Amino acid sequence: MKSHRTRLAAGLCAVAMVAMVASSAFAVLAPAPRGPANTGAAAVAFGAQEMPGAFGAATRSSSVGYGRCAALAVVACAAAALIVQNKGGGHGEVGYHLALQLVKEKAMQVTMINDTAAKMGTPPFNSYADLEAAGVKVVMADLAGGGITAALQGVAPCEYVFDNQNVCTKDVQAHVKNWPLKAYAYVSSGGMYKPLPEGPLLETGDVNEDNKQLSLERNAASLGLPWSSYRPQYIYGPKTNKPEYLIGSSIALAATLSSLSRLMVPCAPPCPTPSTSLA
Repeated sequence: MKSHRTRLAAGLCAVAMVAMVASSAFAVLAPAPRGPANTGAAAVAFGAQEMPGAFGAATRSSSVGYGRCAALAVVACAAAALIVQNKGGGHGEVGYHLALQLVKEKAMQVTMINDTAAKMGTPPFNSYADLEAAGVKVVMADLAGGGITAALQGVAPCEYVFDNQNVCTKDVQAHVKNWPLKAYAYVSSGGMYKPLPEGPLLETGDVNEDNKQLSLERNAASLGLPWSSYRPQYIYGPKTNKPEYLIGSSIALAATLSSLSRLMVPCAPPCPTPSTSLA
């Protein structure tokens, strides 16, 4: 993977967030201490694994394997989850798929607080009927205008919180710190990493200390939340409202296939051996 600007498929991102829930469920068997010493208790380390084209550096501290091993943990059916959702972009795609998977695969009671700044006639918001049909409670709030306070007061304490926005993150963190949390998962940003000339980004890479998302991760730690962060770069998927991401990915794929095709010389059957067919 030559570029640090890795793009993230939103469907896989939602699976990753569900895996965070599953991994944190081990706390049911052996409760882990809260606070900075446990900053990665619900983390899944994708960044440390080489997955070109799928994930960038993504999480903090402790890790579990991605996939079925995370799904081995059992989340109680009565568990409740809160998703705080921003106005759109890749985050909107993540929140949509995450809500559906938490309800359908984890049988959780899900409330989504969605920013009123979202353009509801565009994807994925124009598919919110899917969420409501599945049982997701959608609450609209003006995140930039202080609406998060009243919205949160209408939500019963949850075991799992997915903070999928950067507008009022500290307000959310302060409100949920006294909830019986098993996991607070924050969708951060891979943009905090310092650029590399080549090679993959790792979660342990150098970061810009003045980055906003980094400060919000540290705030979660300072409050003693059982937190994990996910640091995607560009997010795209079937319900993205940023089609330029899909176009860019298609162009990159076409360029890669084109470069590969130049390594072969077509021939009429029977073809010569590979040693004589290469230019």
